[in-house]
Amino acid sequence: MAEQLTYACKLQEGIHARPAGHIERLCNTFSADISWTNSRTGITANAKSALALVGTDTLFADQCDITLFGDDEFDACVQLTDLLEKLTVLEEVQTAEIAEVDISLPRTLRETHPEYLRGTRISEGIAIARPLVSKSISFSQLNNLAPTENHGAKAELARFLQGVANLKNDKVTQLEHASGVERDIIEAHLSIVNDITFAGQVTGYINQEHNAFHAVVTAAKAFCEILNASSSKYIKERMLDVMDITLQLLGKIYGDQHLPQSQIVLSEPTILIADSLTPDRFKQANLSSKSVLQKRE
Repeated sequence: MAEQLTYACKLQEGIHARPAGHIERLCNTFSADISWTNSRTGITANAKSALALVGTDTLFADQCDITLFGDDEFDACVQLTDLLEKLTVLEEVQTAEIAEVDISLPRTLRETHPEYLRGTRISEGIAIARPLVSKSISFSQLNNLAPTENHGAKAELARFLQGVANLKNDKVTQLEHASGVERDIIEAHLSIVNDITFAGQVTGYINQEHNAFHAVVTAAKAFCEILNASSSKYIKERMLDVMDITLQLLGKIYGDQHLPQSQIVLSEPTILIADSLTPDRFKQANLSSKSVLQKRE
């Protein structure tokens, strides 16, 4: 008989990337099937998939019904119950309180009626520097870049799986030398690379005669549409990780020549203005020039 447990979310920001990663990693150590249903949204997810968990849009105070079925269901239930009780403490340790910043202009500046951009500061500082506008790529633009050749479902699936394996190896190697925020980013990316729901979606599209490129983009776009429907900014920000991994995975499968050149090269003090900035692009930017980065709203 299946084990059942009910979880009332106590996390102020809900089940976003980090807590979903904790849950996913634990659940994947058991053979039992573990499903997670958000009573408010009615969305059910495989608890072994961080992307699917985030997609349930579990927010503070939401009631969730968790069902565990399999040979080790009891042990899984005990350990998952223990983890869920500790999630609040884990979040308090890892999440620093971010003070609200007054972004209104001083009166003396307002009276000059200046033209200005308002955005979210990514790095601290005040600078007089050359502005650089960086625009992100959309999934529609990516689909337009998709190669037309299709070598059949078996060959396309093999290309996809080899790309996943190569990217996973890169992330595991990076993780060995990472710490702090960088380690958190790599772990979040690794959870997407290993995500069984994402892999299942891509496989399904390949079996519907899509090539690997189009299948990866279509699956990623579908996940991002779910995440974007959330009222939580933390859950919405997961879209940047999905896009990041999509670009990296396509690069592993097809080579970077099939992708738009998105690396940010800064050779002098710069104010970077971006509509969005994925973690990988931020890491690639040369910040030795004491650049100030601003995310445009």
